[in-house]
Amino acid sequence: MIFARLRRIGAGGGRRRSDASAEPAPQTSALAGDVPGPLPQRDELRAMLLAALLLGCAAVHLWLLGLVHAGLLQDLDLAIHAWVAAHRVPALTTVAVNFTALGSMTLLSAASALVTLLLWTGRRRLAAVDAALAPILAALTTALLKRTMGRPRPPFDEFLARATAFAEATGYSFPSGHASGIAALLTTIALHTMEATASRGQRWVLGIFHALMLLAVGGSRVYLGVHYASDVLAGLCLGVACGLAVHGLVRTHLIVGYLRRRVR
Repeated sequence: MIFARLRRIGAGGGRRRSDASAEPAPQTSALAGDVPGPLPQRDELRAMLLAALLLGCAAVHLWLLGLVHAGLLQDLDLAIHAWVAAHRVPALTTVAVNFTALGSMTLLSAASALVTLLLWTGRRRLAAVDAALAPILAALTTALLKRTMGRPRPPFDEFLARATAFAEATGYSFPSGHASGIAALLTTIALHTMEATASRGQRWVLGIFHALMLLAVGGSRVYLGVHYASDVLAGLCLGVACGLAVHGLVRTHLIVGYLRRRVR
């Protein structure tokens, strides 16, 4: 199982010897505290839960892709689009414009680079690889799907554009690049921040915070009328799946061994 590799990153130190005749503790690297081996039951459970979440997100994304390709969600998406347009209020519109900026390519690239640099210089090498690769994988996959699906954007709202100076979005609609990009980056950050906290309460706070941020950025795209609801949901599922996939793949024996040799 790809998620069952290296849970204690940068922990340092080997196993204690039970007596004087015991073998010396194995050498460790800057990447992980222990040589990969059997994991504690708690880590095995965590790995299975992450794998289940990855498969679930991938399945929902593929399901939405099939429905959109067949045109089965167009009426529902248009109805949601019209309902949201009829219930916009100035204060909420301003908030939506601010949240949607968090998912822009410029800000995501800068945030990903900063997080990667901080983790790498902090000797959290695998975490740094996660932060660098997950948004890239999400962006490439999103671009490929946009060109493949070729779904037009929702009808442009000129009144909203005049009221907020919000420029008309270009390119195809499915899936949402803002949603997939922010989901990939925040999934990576959530995995490592929640892993580093000792308190269950803190983990809940972090998990809820990251989830609310995803909903806020994704919802802002629907609110501003630049994406259909199915575009955003598919983008969120794609981004989470990319974050989890990278998190698991970089922990295989092959890549871990290569990175160890590079940092020694």
